[in-house]
Amino acid sequence: MLELKNFSAFTSTSCLYDSLHLQVEPGDVVRVVGPNGAGKSTLLKQIAQLSFIKPGDIQWKGAHFQAHYSLVYLDHKLGFFQDSTVLEVLQLYQRLYQVNLSDDSLSSSLSRWGLDELLNVPVHHLSRGMQQKLALTRFDLCQRPLWLMDEPATALDPLAVKSLAEMISQASDAGVSIIFTSHQCLSPLPQYRELNLKDFPMLPRRSQDAIQWED
Repeated sequence: MLELKNFSAFTSTSCLYDSLHLQVEPGDVVRVVGPNGAGKSTLLKQIAQLSFIKPGDIQWKGAHFQAHYSLVYLDHKLGFFQDSTVLEVLQLYQRLYQVNLSDDSLSSSLSRWGLDELLNVPVHHLSRGMQQKLALTRFDLCQRPLWLMDEPATALDPLAVKSLAEMISQASDAGVSIIFTSHQCLSPLPQYRELNLKDFPMLPRRSQDAIQWED
């Protein structure tokens, strides 16, 4: 179980959210919602321990949370080396997440996202939607019990959005905990909860902990 306690995020003039609490059980799917600038991306970065904003208390199965060994994270900024090939990106995932990619798992993921004929194609030759599909392969290949997905449906066509929803559903059935942000409906999804950051509204700044943030 993932447990967040007393999570907060501040701008130079206000508090985006304060005293945020969340429990996520194995198999839970949580959609983080809120208007632009509410701090959705910031929250995911805090959980992934990629933010300079001191979050609050975070525990995994009642113990200290080690993000690198527990989760797979997708930023809305993909961050590819544009001259890398599709195969080189997959090999990078293998090293980054310390996994051995079986032929079956690799073939299945490439087929799911329509990348099986593009292994030697440089990233800069891929459309934005195909780059998004390449980024999503990490969830197929790098088995972790927690997924953080920031706008995973960006630039995807309707068929790919359906594949994304099916992947999330399959992972949930296997006990993976999933937290995602999305401004669009993903269908068909398993039953999910919504964490609305409007329930933790912007307030006047209460400390000197100001720092930049993202949506």
